[in-house]
Amino acid sequence: MAHFALTLRPLACVSLAIVFGCGGATSSTSSAAPVAASDFPVSYTQAMCDLLSKCCNASLDATACKASVVPLAVPQYQKYDPASGGACIAALRNFASSCTASAREYANACTTLDVGTQAIGAPCESSADCTGYATSEAYCTFGNSSSSQICRSTLKAGEPCSVLDPNTGVYVPAACGAGLYCATSELCAPKSSLGQLCDQPYSTNNCVAPLRCDPAAAMTCASLAPNGASCIGDGDCVDGYCSNGTCQGTISIGTSRVCNGSGGNMTPGPTVDGGI
Repeated sequence: MAHFALTLRPLACVSLAIVFGCGGATSSTSSAAPVAASDFPVSYTQAMCDLLSKCCNASLDATACKASVVPLAVPQYQKYDPASGGACIAALRNFASSCTASAREYANACTTLDVGTQAIGAPCESSADCTGYATSEAYCTFGNSSSSQICRSTLKAGEPCSVLDPNTGVYVPAACGAGLYCATSELCAPKSSLGQLCDQPYSTNNCVAPLRCDPAAAMTCASLAPNGASCIGDGDCVDGYCSNGTCQGTISIGTSRVCNGSGGNMTPGPTVDGGI
């Protein structure tokens, strides 16, 4: 098995459906020991139940929780990555040790469990199916017929960043390569550096990370707000977490979706509120 959806059956305090997506492992857990596919469901459930019982609800029946895992199907064009599985488990254990986490680590935990297996020209269902997706070398897009999608190489600077949708006859956005973005000219162009002009307000897409296009800085790429500064959304902050109008570098597990999202589906993603 490579891709897991783990359902913790209804218990005294929580019923969770955890679905793993795509993202980046964090530096503090990337050196963790790999976890084999056969071991991951049990290891994940134990770590998650420990986190729930310590940080969310001390009355949780941890024994029943740890016995409730159900592994489900894997995407046909991906495979499980043991190193990422180990980083996920290590992150959960780290969170449980203090019931706090780095905002960025929290947002990225358990989001890179699978890697694509499809080469350029091979069929795909999402860009994560392509082997070069993580390094911005490939993406999934329309093939030569309306019923197929294939992995294609990302585009180079100066190339039109659109592809013809055979279903509608309309051109839709295509993916530019590493260090590039689709400019308003509809051509792939280099991302701008600090102080350089940009053309997509409030976006981090057209600026070199970790900058964003700031209208208040005369539409130039500017640094993200430091922790403690005021913010409107997660995208304003250097650590990617805006809470009560203030950028924060850490998050309390007890106030996160993992605790207050009881009974709901929680999909790890690029923002803290969408994380575990």
